[in-house]
Amino acid sequence: MQVKRKPLLEVLSACLLTCASVGALAQAFPKSAQPGWVHLRDNKPVLAAEAWLRAAEESTQRRTAAGLRESAYAHVLATIAYERAGDARAYVSWSDAIRQYLESGGAWEQDRESLRTRWKTLERQLAQSGATSAPSLSADEQMLMDLVKRVEILTYTGPRTGLVEPRNGSTDLSNITPQYMAGAGRPTSAEEIARPEPRYSVNHTDAPRPSGVAREPRVATGPGAVPAPAPVPAPPATAAGPAPSWMPRTAVAVQSAQMDTPPAAGSALALQSVRLPRQFQPRAGAARSLTPAERATALLAWRYVQVNRQSTTGLVNGKDAYPVTSGADIAMTVSAYLSALALQFVEREDFLTDMRQLLNTLGGLPLYHQELFNREYDSRTGRMLDLSARSSAIGSGWSAEDIGRLLLWLKVLAQTTPDLAPAVESVVGRLRLQRLVAAGQLHSVLHTGERELLQRDLRLGRQQVTAAALSLWGVVLPQMFGYDDVLLRKADGVRFPEDRREGGTVSPEVFARGIIEFGGLDGCFEAAARAALVAQHQLAARRGQPVMVADELLDRPPWFVQGQLTPVADAWKVTGFDQQPYPALATFSTKSAYLWSAIDTAPATQSARTLADQTEPSDHGLHGGRYLSGELNRALTLDTNASVLLALHHTLRGGVPVLRVDNPVDHRCPGLQSPTTP
Repeated sequence: MQVKRKPLLEVLSACLLTCASVGALAQAFPKSAQPGWVHLRDNKPVLAAEAWLRAAEESTQRRTAAGLRESAYAHVLATIAYERAGDARAYVSWSDAIRQYLESGGAWEQDRESLRTRWKTLERQLAQSGATSAPSLSADEQMLMDLVKRVEILTYTGPRTGLVEPRNGSTDLSNITPQYMAGAGRPTSAEEIARPEPRYSVNHTDAPRPSGVAREPRVATGPGAVPAPAPVPAPPATAAGPAPSWMPRTAVAVQSAQMDTPPAAGSALALQSVRLPRQFQPRAGAARSLTPAERATALLAWRYVQVNRQSTTGLVNGKDAYPVTSGADIAMTVSAYLSALALQFVEREDFLTDMRQLLNTLGGLPLYHQELFNREYDSRTGRMLDLSARSSAIGSGWSAEDIGRLLLWLKVLAQTTPDLAPAVESVVGRLRLQRLVAAGQLHSVLHTGERELLQRDLRLGRQQVTAAALSLWGVVLPQMFGYDDVLLRKADGVRFPEDRREGGTVSPEVFARGIIEFGGLDGCFEAAARAALVAQHQLAARRGQPVMVADELLDRPPWFVQGQLTPVADAWKVTGFDQQPYPALATFSTKSAYLWSAIDTAPATQSARTLADQTEPSDHGLHGGRYLSGELNRALTLDTNASVLLALHHTLRGGVPVLRVDNPVDHRCPGLQSPTTP
C-alpha cells in the first residue's frame, strides 16, 4: 500500500508545533497582525504592510526584548509587502527591522537560519513519515505557514533596489518638482529655484567671472551640451624617464610642464617663488623600490581595504566596521586597488574580478532623482542613505567634489585596464552630468529630509581639481579653473592662501592630491600649494612640532572636522559640519603627512612624515593621526589608508603624476603674488 505524503504546509505546521524553541518567527502575534495576512492573500500589499506596522507598534509598546524582536519581524513582513508593491517605504521598514533586532540582541539572519534548520528537519521527517493527517492549526500558525510559502521568507535578505517613493498614491516620479535653495549652512545666495528639465535654468548673481580667456575646445551640440576638449597625444618622456604603463597613455587636455621643470620667467609660479621660502621642492626622479618599512606600511594600509570590503557589493566601508560609503570612498577604493596591483599585493586576476564586481554594483546603484550618485550608500546592499545613515528612497543629494573624484579614478581605471573600459563607460553613461552645472558653475545638492538645498561649496583647490576631473569626460567649465577669488593672506607672521568667498575654507591636503593626481594643473595651483605647505611649516615652527592639517574623520563627536589654514593663536582652525569651532580636536593628519612627503623633499616635510610613521597602527590599518594633546585619533578610515597607498605608489613611480590636465584658460592669479594683512 502506497503511503500518501502530507501536504507541505501541514508537515511544516506539525514540525513547528513540536519544536521546543520556535524563536521569534513562530511566536504569536497580536491580533492586529491578522489583517496583514488577509490583505496579502487578497493581493493588497500596501494595506498588508500598514497592518504589520501597526502590529509592530503594538509589540514595541511592551518595552521588552521579546517585544522588540517581535516588532522587528513585523517590520520584515511589512518590508516584503511594500517591496511587492514597488513601494520605497520598504527601505524604511527594513531599516527599522534591523535597528530593532540590534536593540533586542537578535538578528534577522539568526531567525532566518533557525527556520532553515527546521526546514531541513522537516525534509527528514517528510521522508520518514507515513501519517496522513495533521493537527489543527491556530490562526497564528496558519498565517505563519502561509507566509513561509507565499513570500519565500527563508531566503529573504532585504528589499531590492529601484523602488520608488509614492506621491499621492502614484509611483510616477515625473510630477515631482523639488525646490532648491542656494547654500546650506553657509549660503552663497538666497534665491529658491525650481528644478526644470533637462537642466537648471538660473542665473546666479554670485558667479565669478572667467579668469582670462578660454582656449577653443571642441563645442558640443544639443540641449544642455557643454564644451568638450579634444584629446592630445600621450605625454612625452621626461627627465624622470618615459611615462610608466600605469599612467594613462591618452591625456584629455594639453600637457603642462613636468613638476621638475623650472618655471618660465614671468610665470605666476616664478613670481611667487621669489616671495616664499623655497620649502616646496617637488620630488620627481627615477622610479625606485620602496624600503622594507614603506612596504610594511603600504601592506598595512591595504589590510584596511581587505577587512572592510563587502563581499556582496565590492564596496569598501568608509570607516572601519561602519557599512557606509560615499562617491569619494568608491574613488579611493579604485585608487587603492590600482596601488595594490602595482605593489603586487593583489594578483591581476583577483584585481579584475573585484573591479568587475565593483563596476557591476555601480551600474545598479540607485541614483539621486535618477540623475547622479547619492552622497552615501549602505556598503552592504548599495541602498541610498539619508543624512542620518538610514535607508532612504529619496537619498541625501549629491556632492560635486565626490562625483569629480569618482570620475577621475574611473577614467584612470578605464585607461589602464582596457578590458574594464566598456563597464566604466556604462557606469558614467548613467549619470546626467549636466545636473552639476548652473550658469557655468558646479554645485552640490543637499536633501535635508524636508527640502533640497543647492550649494556652491567648492573653493580654492577643490574647485580646480573637480573641474579637471569633469574635463576628463568632456565637461569643460572655464570659470571653474579661475583664481579671481584667491589671495595670499598674512596673519601673525603666517602666510597662507585664502578664498575670499563666504565659507572659503582652504584645506591644504587638496593641493597635495592635485599635484599627485593631476600634476598641479598650472602655476597658480602650484603657487597656492607652496603657500599652503609653507604655512603649515610656519605653524610647526611656532608650536615646536610638525603640523599637517586636513579634513579628518574622528574617533569622537562630532566625528568629522574640516581643517582650515586660518591661524588661530598657536594652532589652526577646525570646524564641524555645524560650522562650530572645535579647537581641541585639531589633529596632526597621517594621510596629509604622507601625501606631502611624496611630493616634497624639504626637511620639515620629511620630519612630519617621520612623526606619521611613529603613530601606532592597528591590525585593521593606519589610524588617522594625533590630537594636539598627543592623544591618538583612533579613527580607521578608507581615506587615510588609501591616501597612504597613493602616496607610496607615487614614490614608487618616481614622482610622475597619475595624469596631466592643463588649465583650459589663461590662468592668472595676482592675488597670490603679494600677501595682504587682515
